[in-house]
Amino acid sequence: MSLAKENRDHFLADTLCGIPFSNNAFYATAYVANRGSGPNWTDGIPNQLPFLLESGKEDPIGNFGKGVIKTAEDLMDHGNQDVKYHLHPMMRHELLNESIKEKVYIEILQWLESKLPFESISVTEHP
Repeated sequence: MSLAKENRDHFLADTLCGIPFSNNAFYATAYVANRGSGPNWTDGIPNQLPFLLESGKEDPIGNFGKGVIKTAEDLMDHGNQDVKYHLHPMMRHELLNESIKEKVYIEILQWLESKLPFESISVTEHP
């Protein structure tokens, strides 16, 4: 899911990655997918809850951006008016493991700062 060859190599070399998926894991994945995408999936979500969705535009899990937009639309149709999303061009699923990770972290931090009552945290650029 990462564009960076180094990330893919680390994944393949990691003995904790690529372990067999159990029957229970398949069941839990299907259950969560059904609950999170079935009819009325937004029921029970408070209308005042803000959302920030970050995704790569080339992410097949987010249906190449279409799923993210649909999720935002569903939330707004449900009554959540504070819904924001970013679709990062040419990126896939692992945004925080890609070359744009600092940009994504800054977007998340700025969004959190706009929502939560705490003093601003200074973000220092790394060389």
